[in-house]
Amino acid sequence: MFLRAAKEKIKGNEWALDIKIYDFGVVTIRLWTSVRGSTREITKLLNSSEAELKKKAYTFLNKLLEEIKNFIPKPDIETEKAVGNYTLFFIQKFERVWKPDDLKKRFGGEIARMLRYEERELSDQEVKDVLKTALSYYNDDLTVIDFNSALVYDPRKSYDVPDVLEYAVIELTELRVYDQFLDNVIEATYEELSKKRFFTGRGVINKLSQVKLEVSEVKEKVENFIKLIDDSYLGKIYVASSTRFYLDKWKSSVKEKLDLLEALYSKGWERVQTKRMVILEATIVVLFILDILLVLWELLGKKFWG
Repeated sequence: MFLRAAKEKIKGNEWALDIKIYDFGVVTIRLWTSVRGSTREITKLLNSSEAELKKKAYTFLNKLLEEIKNFIPKPDIETEKAVGNYTLFFIQKFERVWKPDDLKKRFGGEIARMLRYEERELSDQEVKDVLKTALSYYNDDLTVIDFNSALVYDPRKSYDVPDVLEYAVIELTELRVYDQFLDNVIEATYEELSKKRFFTGRGVINKLSQVKLEVSEVKEKVENFIKLIDDSYLGKIYVASSTRFYLDKWKSSVKEKLDLLEALYSKGWERVQTKRMVILEATIVVLFILDILLVLWELLGKKFWG
């Protein structure tokens, strides 16, 4: 894992920048800043800064990719289509000490509104939906995980929970990218297999074999990285993230498409084998006819020329 750090000025706030490069082909960019104010003020700041933050992240990403381009293979997916973003509200302290249950009871609506980037009040149903992922280890910390953002209240300022959330976001992004990538590959494969050219198939087989290997390898590396989480509470954080991100459904979707690719692989391979057999049988027939012609030629030669 390679790390880089810097600072940037965006919308009047100084943002720290951390970049990580993982050996399974992922780059993460963290942009974070210290803010004070109400949940409405924080939400307003994020909504007004989001476009510029994304633009800045893309700038750093493209600059980094340019620097390391000689050390990585050219990706088959456009960078803009392989990016996911997630917001983390990390709170070290309030004006007074709050217990988790009191925080949820007193500020549940504000927490839900902030995690959903909404400036208006949410319904009780939506607030309940957001808070159902709330977890605490001590009596003075709280983690609430939503699909696009999370809140972590931790007076000890431990970064274990944010790191686990980052791993879960990485896994979600990988699955979404490969799901779309497999859709494109399957569509192209159907088109290729539908062609009537006699030798269609060999290029398809090579491409399918490569795609299957790449997708399976990256999935295995990401999942093995997640397995390094040996803390029971952090494991609960990951499980809650997986549930909120619908990772099981994404995994099932990718698996189904890999299985379909396997079927197409088998079909393509059978087609190539059938063509080889046809060519082989045709060659045998031609040789048999030539053999007969040679025999006839020899017999006719003896008859007319003694």
